[in-house]
Amino acid sequence: MVTGDSESIILLWRVACPEEDLACPGEWLARRPSQVMRLFQLLRIMFVKTEFPFDSSMLSVDVVPFLYVVFTQFRDSNKELSLLALKILANIFYSEPYSRKYLRLEWLLLLSSMVTRGKCLEERLLSHKICQNALNTLGVVDYQLRSDVYELFLPEKEPEVDLIMIHGLCGSVAYTWRQKDHSSNIVSDCWPKDWLYLDIPQPMRIIGIDYPSSLMQFTGMIESLQVRADRFKHQLEAAGVGRRPIVFICHSMGGLLAKRWDIVHRYAASRISYSCFHRSEQSFKLPSDELLLLQLNEDFSKISEKIPVIVSMVETKESDLIGTLNARLNSVQWHSPSYGVVLNFLRDSIQEAMKRK
Repeated sequence: MVTGDSESIILLWRVACPEEDLACPGEWLARRPSQVMRLFQLLRIMFVKTEFPFDSSMLSVDVVPFLYVVFTQFRDSNKELSLLALKILANIFYSEPYSRKYLRLEWLLLLSSMVTRGKCLEERLLSHKICQNALNTLGVVDYQLRSDVYELFLPEKEPEVDLIMIHGLCGSVAYTWRQKDHSSNIVSDCWPKDWLYLDIPQPMRIIGIDYPSSLMQFTGMIESLQVRADRFKHQLEAAGVGRRPIVFICHSMGGLLAKRWDIVHRYAASRISYSCFHRSEQSFKLPSDELLLLQLNEDFSKISEKIPVIVSMVETKESDLIGTLNARLNSVQWHSPSYGVVLNFLRDSIQEAMKRK
């Protein structure tokens, strides 16, 4: 599909121009916005095609150095494009030919440094994912981190539980679990990743789920709760979830996804939900939505007795969302009462999990 060497990336910038244009030679390799957009569209197609198992004959192994060139050229100027290159790299490393190519010196050195010193949280999480998937292909680890799954923390000892974080509306794995909105005096840009393992003595693996969660969507297919729950099921099982007790921490719609996942796949997982509209939420309610949420809540109540610990938290302060629409949104500080509730919930959940072994 692509060769990946420096000459190939230069070909992306070639612009045909009339012979009479005396300025043409100097501008022949100019980078145009339309070309960057075409490159972005190409990478989007590659990402979608590699989200699931694919025929390696359709994609040359030289895509690995090609992605390196794209990432290094756009890392400082186009964050979305550079991160997309990393996401594709994480996807294709399920296949051995690509992970072998990863052992080339340039990617190996760059990714090993970005795991702890990436410019942003997304770089650090994606670098870790790429390394873990390469190790899986080489037979070193026995699980994969697929497109929607991120490993926020992996203890040195065997984990007692898998803690799964699911964000809600307008969130993401790199945004929802931030310390606070203000940029000053930030200690952590992802408190589950940086704080929880220090405050909970028992070893636990922490996984974050990422999925599109806009308030409004004007194009493309809108996935139902059931479709998303099924998608997460396959990806979480590939990540080794289910081998040990499961604990959920969810915000908003993430709580609904966890409930649907539990109902269908019969996992008795402890959970804490922030601001989850279990029955309906007046701000977002449509008649059909209310019926679906009531049915979901009724179905979940039938299995709730099997779940060892359930905690639900509500918000008390309003925040502006769009226009005149208000809702209550949470942020967490290490000293806040809600963080204390999380710690107590995790201690109780781990204690219950150890009893059931």
